[in-house]
Parts: sequence; C-alpha cells; structure tokens
Amino acid sequence: MTEKRYIPEKGDIVWIDYDPSAGKEVQKIRPGLVVSRKNFNSATNFAVLCPITSTKINLPTRYTLSEQNKTKGQVVIHQLKSLDFKIRNIEFIEKIYQVDLKKIEQVIGYIF
Repeated sequence: MTEKRYIPEKGDIVWIDYDPSAGKEVQKIRPGLVVSRKNFNSATNFAVLCPITSTKINLPTRYTLSEQNKTKGQVVIHQLKSLDFKIRNIEFIEKIYQVDLKKIEQVIGYIF
C-alpha cells in the first residue's frame, strides 16, 4: 500500500527546515508561506516559499499576518526560496486568508 504524502498548495502555511542557510538568510525550522501552485509543486517536488519570522520590521517587502491566523509574525517576501519539500520535512499548519495572499502576490509582482 502506498503512503499518500502531503503536496503543498498555494496559500498553505507550513513548517519547513530552511537550513543550510548563509549570510542574512532565514535559518532553522520555521513557518513558511507557499506561494507556488500545487501543480508545480507536485510535478517538481519543489515549492516556492516565503519564510515567516517573529521579528517585526517595517519594510514594504514584509507582510504582517492577520490576527485571526494561528501563526504569528511577518512573511518575509523578499527572501522567497524554492525548496525540495520532500527532504525538508514539510508539515501543514494552516491556510492563509485569501485577502492576505492577494496582497502578498501584489508585492511579489512588484519584485518581479
């Protein structure tokens, strides 16, 4: 019997291991926001994520999560990374609210 594994979806907040990291990159196991689509994630076994940190800084490339979310902190949009979620032990936490996801997507669009 095959084990069904979790495939992250856009808008999922997950636990994921960001190590190894270098310089000022976000480190260790922490929450992240999946910003890539499930079809991409499933086909590649990679997901594009923005790390979430409890350190709050007033920057236009940071987004403070809604108080209604269980996960607290800021999405660090300018540090988005493509990670192999199979080897980084990804775990689902919760979904982000659509209104928040749309605002984060606007910032990503501005960067790219």
